[in-house]
Amino acid sequence: MNIRFEWIRRTTIISFLLIMLLTASVFISFPFQIYITSVLALLLAGTGVYHLIEANRIQKLLFRTSDILTRSTERDFSSLDDGEKHIINHEISNLIEQLEDSVKQTENILSEKDKLEKEAEELRRKVKSMERNLNRQVIEVRDRMRGNSDAFNEIISGLSSLVDACGREKGMIDSLMKTYSGYSRQYGSIRDSVNNSRSICGREESRGRDAETVLNALYEKDEERVEKIHTVIHGIGNIKEVTGIINEVAEKASILSLNAAIESAHAGEAGKGFSVVAEEVGVLADMTAEHAEIINQALFSVTDTMYESRFTETDNGEEETFAVIGGTIREMIASFREIDQLLDFLGQLEQPEDFDISSETLKDRNKIEKTLSLLENMKKEWEMTLEDITRFPLFEESADLSGAKSSPLTRHETAIRPVDDSVGGEELD
Repeated sequence: MNIRFEWIRRTTIISFLLIMLLTASVFISFPFQIYITSVLALLLAGTGVYHLIEANRIQKLLFRTSDILTRSTERDFSSLDDGEKHIINHEISNLIEQLEDSVKQTENILSEKDKLEKEAEELRRKVKSMERNLNRQVIEVRDRMRGNSDAFNEIISGLSSLVDACGREKGMIDSLMKTYSGYSRQYGSIRDSVNNSRSICGREESRGRDAETVLNALYEKDEERVEKIHTVIHGIGNIKEVTGIINEVAEKASILSLNAAIESAHAGEAGKGFSVVAEEVGVLADMTAEHAEIINQALFSVTDTMYESRFTETDNGEEETFAVIGGTIREMIASFREIDQLLDFLGQLEQPEDFDISSETLKDRNKIEKTLSLLENMKKEWEMTLEDITRFPLFEESADLSGAKSSPLTRHETAIRPVDDSVGGEELD
């Protein structure tokens, strides 16, 4: 009996400990709270069942004690001896003690039952509070998950758009690479055009020197002076046509320089190098126009002087006339040399070895297009100039007069200098 009562006491203590653990589990995440609540409910239910069984056992013991007392009172104790009476009294005393113990245990059980009922009620309130907290936490977690889901969808959408943009960029880079390959081939043709233009400039300068030689020879041949003066006048008329062509070239070069400067400004940082070319083209165009104007003025002066002095016999007048003609030829050769220098500058533009296609192809494409257009126009103008110059009567007689001696015209030779071999004859790398 005492052992069983001790077990009930221990079970009650364990129940209190479990209730304290349940209180502490409020601060733990909700899945573990549900687990602990279920375990505590099972333990309390087991404790209540055990108390009911123990109460039933005590009730049976009371009925048995009452039955023994009833039967003992019905028996006749007169026939019993003292030993039997003593045994019976001893058993009755034991039963009374057991009954008293059972009554005490019953009182304790009832007291424990009241406590357990109170604890169960408190536990039910805590469970309800936990359920409300859990529901609130579930709602909060659901809202956070919904917000995270929206953010995740936005991230996926951004990644999809980024992948699409990368695909478009790859296609653009492929097309730019094809375009760059085409313009690399055109760059070779540009270099050939520059070399041809430089060769033309060299030939034209050589012909200018031949013209000077012809004029010196004409100065020595007094008997053919009148006929040669007519020839020179005719050649001066052709030179006027050439100066007109040079003016057109200067105007077109100026327009090309302006367009190239605009395109280099659009190109930004990568167009600085090409803007230098545009500035050089503009400067040389202005200088060509100025020299062409000087040539025109000199030609008008020469024509007037020759018409005025065609019948004059003085050596001073002849020397001055040929000096003016020589100065005119020098100006024309200087103009050719400046244009040759422009072509030489353009020809020195080398193709870059390490070319970043992804960042520079589009900008260099505009540069190559403008340079190609400029050189093609200049090539056409120089071809026309070459055709006009080769028709000059002055140059047709240069072969017969190449052995003539120098004249006083050399005293005015301040503008003509030999052409550097690197200008007219050296090919581009």
